[in-house]
Amino acid sequence: MNFDEIFSFFRDITSGLHHLHTNGYIHRDLKPSNCLLHNDGLKTSVHVSDFGEVQAANEQRTSTGATGTISYCAPEVLQRQGSGFGEFTTKSDIFSLGMIVYFMCFGRLPYQNADAANDENEDLDKLRAEVSAWHGFDDVTRARKDLPEKLYKFLKRLLSPNPVERPSTEQILQAIKAGGEIDDIPMNTQGITQVNLCTQKAHLYNPVASAGM
Repeated sequence: MNFDEIFSFFRDITSGLHHLHTNGYIHRDLKPSNCLLHNDGLKTSVHVSDFGEVQAANEQRTSTGATGTISYCAPEVLQRQGSGFGEFTTKSDIFSLGMIVYFMCFGRLPYQNADAANDENEDLDKLRAEVSAWHGFDDVTRARKDLPEKLYKFLKRLLSPNPVERPSTEQILQAIKAGGEIDDIPMNTQGITQVNLCTQKAHLYNPVASAGM
């Protein structure tokens, strides 16, 4: 995928996630196959779907196992905390968003034990350990020189192992509106803008794969 396509899809998915977050919910299972393409004849847009794992933002995690798709999970939700795992938050959704952007950029995931084409082939124990030990996006080794600096800055913030360093959906949308420089947006910005979701049924995953990435 080229930069314009990546950034357009990134903005669309963030808008859908922002609607969810501003209404007090966490998606918990954000991944390419839960992002749907809609073409109105003029342009292609992306909409967030599959709300089967949605959780109210003020609720504590009730299950003791790891839910969601491990290869797109934030590391903190897979790490043991007492008798269970870490909590899902809006910031864990942001990490999943960052991993989708990573996949759109490079056509793969940054884990040796991940299989982006068929997660049934994954060794879940090895993958869980690898994700839990995530140290952040390495912006020194850049697989694509054609992508601009601002996109790499987004990836570094979205995929930070520290949830506090990840921007909110409002911060991301503000940065995009301002020209795409995430470093210009304060970390404590809160937003109230709401964006409508749509449930058109065409998967984001297939066009990404077919783009030869």
